[in-house]
Amino acid sequence: MKKAGIVAGMLVLAGVANAEIVYSGDDGAAWSVGANWVGNIAPGNGSAVQIDSTKEVNWDFGGGWHSPGNPASVNLDGTLTTVGALRNWSTDWDISSTGTIDLGGNWLVLWGGGSSFTFDSGATLNQTSGRIEFGDSAATTLGFNLEATGFQTMSAGLLQFNNHVGQGIDVNMANYTGGAGTIVLMDFTGNNGMTDTIFKNDLNATVSDAGAYAGSTLQWNETTSAIELNVIPEPATLGLVCGFSTLVFFVRRIFIM
Repeated sequence: MKKAGIVAGMLVLAGVANAEIVYSGDDGAAWSVGANWVGNIAPGNGSAVQIDSTKEVNWDFGGGWHSPGNPASVNLDGTLTTVGALRNWSTDWDISSTGTIDLGGNWLVLWGGGSSFTFDSGATLNQTSGRIEFGDSAATTLGFNLEATGFQTMSAGLLQFNNHVGQGIDVNMANYTGGAGTIVLMDFTGNNGMTDTIFKNDLNATVSDAGAYAGSTLQWNETTSAIELNVIPEPATLGLVCGFSTLVFFVRRIFIM
């Protein structure tokens, strides 16, 4: 019976860890306090965290690391403030168009373990100084989700890349319906040693769900210290556009003559 009780307790804890944990505290209250979450249990290892658009929570971990354990995911529709760095190990952070991460002068760190920060167009990152750092481990991703017209440029301190295999930047174009051109995704205060060559050769820079824009590529603008997306239609699409334009011109000439 005692063993059965222990097993049951472990199953309950596992269920809590994997359940959605919703923030319900006052604005600016501490993340680590259980009373600030529905069910009076703070997020733990493997939790799916939800912060609604009307809520503001403070990441009150001075060293930046979440304790205990690491949530599996954080869906940030509201505002997150920090008392120190925001360090991420193995958690998928999705910051929606209404979401805000307010770092001040603190760092945003992708440390490893499959960690990611993905920003929808319209999301806000307030970073007066500090850095966005790809840490000392692999399997980290900084992501951007385009809207139909492009992406609302974000600003950050410096970009620090520690040259580990598996660290990358991904842009998702699934919702994009605009034309060719250059979209500025994130603007930094300086180069910090980053070059376009390093950016393209050492970072895993990918464009996903490109559809008709399969030729699109990412680049580092050394003059403005920015991550940019060059939107390029795939050759077949470009050919159709050119062909249609030629046909329209030909028809117009016939009618004019």
